[in-house]
Amino acid sequence: MTPEDRQFIKDNYIQIESVKLGFVKNMQLHILVRFEEIYKKYVMPVFILNSWCGACVADMMKRLARYWDEMLENEARFHIEENITIVEQQSEPTPEPTPPPKKRGRPKRKA
Repeated sequence: MTPEDRQFIKDNYIQIESVKLGFVKNMQLHILVRFEEIYKKYVMPVFILNSWCGACVADMMKRLARYWDEMLENEARFHIEENITIVEQQSEPTPEPTPPPKKRGRPKRKA
């Protein structure tokens, strides 16, 4: 996702939050058009939005919110895995495992 798209979503995240809570806040047309462009660019290129249909706008925003959350989760997972790899490379080699202790008690009787 381009930095401009990220910044736009961060700046207008209140719209996504309102849809997650179950209602569509009145959006200015230029903001709705920009959300539609981002949706078409990353989620569904052949999407056609009826901006007069509140349910259609809400569905688009829900799908875009899901995409945004999954993208952030994947990035966080990637950074965690990257940090784990760095830590594994820096860690000391593990010592040889110690042999199990000898069994105690009376030896078994041979027949």
